[in-house]
Amino acid sequence: MKKSAASEKPLKVRFAENLKEIRVGRKLPQEGLAAKSGFSTSYVSMLERGTRAPTLDTIERFASALDVLPLEMLE
Repeated sequence: MKKSAASEKPLKVRFAENLKEIRVGRKLPQEGLAAKSGFSTSYVSMLERGTRAPTLDTIERFASALDVLPLEMLE
């Protein structure tokens, strides 16, 4: 099976890019996402920059806060 360019990126990077893209698309500041998800603004920032890797529970919490499926956070 041939991999696409997007799937060659590490999951942490794909999550970071998708988290920011979805958040910005919803016109939600990092502070707003932090409040909705129960995480700190600094943690949201670290995830979006790819300096931290999320756990599965974290992915689920952000997906719920952004009203998307968890899989969408990793595509």
